[in-house]
Amino acid sequence: MVAPFTYNFFGHPEFIFNLSGSVGLNGANKSEDVQFIQFAFKILARRSPFAELNAAIKSIAVGEPCTGREGDKLVTAIRAYQKCRAGLTADGKINLVPTNTNGKLYTIYAINMDLVVEEGVDYPRVDRVSGCPALVKQAIRDIFHDTKGD
Repeated sequence: MVAPFTYNFFGHPEFIFNLSGSVGLNGANKSEDVQFIQFAFKILARRSPFAELNAAIKSIAVGEPCTGREGDKLVTAIRAYQKCRAGLTADGKINLVPTNTNGKLYTIYAINMDLVVEEGVDYPRVDRVSGCPALVKQAIRDIFHDTKGD
């Protein structure tokens, strides 16, 4: 389940959405985590200047399961994203952030920070962005105890 997490990056605590398990190559690929990443990528592709990333994201469908194998559309998109972001290893897998980050940059952190600055996203309320998958929407509403919905 997508869950809130306080990421301590070089002594600066920041709220992010963490994963309940890894997503991508040989990952746990739980539906909610997969859909969160797919939806985040769709949001970020709106203004991405990276052709390889945009092509990879265009091929994924939010809600489509991730097989966790080479050639899977989401694995390809994850690897393309990781190549575009300095400091990330392009391994096609997004790991959840452990309790002690030791200042390491994790892909899920980078995705969250990209959502923070994305135009039209009231981060962390990505559940309010048009097209948010029902599983992700409910998980975020549960985090914020939002019973009224839209």
